[in-house]
Amino acid sequence: MGWAERNERRSRTAREEAGHVVAVRKLGGRVKKAVLEADDSGTVTYSGLHGFDEAVAALAGPLAAGEGVCKQWDRDVAVRALRGSGRSFQDAVDAADRLVNRHRDDIDRAAKSLYRNGRL
Repeated sequence: MGWAERNERRSRTAREEAGHVVAVRKLGGRVKKAVLEADDSGTVTYSGLHGFDEAVAALAGPLAAGEGVCKQWDRDVAVRALRGSGRSFQDAVDAADRLVNRHRDDIDRAAKSLYRNGRL
């Protein structure tokens, strides 16, 4: 049994948070903290992204975890970030999807590390 099968919720959260981490880094932001909690929730704290790039980073998490863009928290962050950017929500979804697909190996490595260590 692989790392992802051991605890489905924890591995899904690790993939989501890793998606945010990789997106922030690839978009030029700075990850301050990425944590996977004992209850299998997770958080990523970052700086340096605004507008469209912040929306892409917010949406990359659930897309990396295979959850689409249905998570309300991430959708809300993306919608707020897009205000005044002149870009659509669908533009951000498409860009996040491309980023996740292009950097899947980086996301997988980060997710494994986060799953095992509880932080990046």
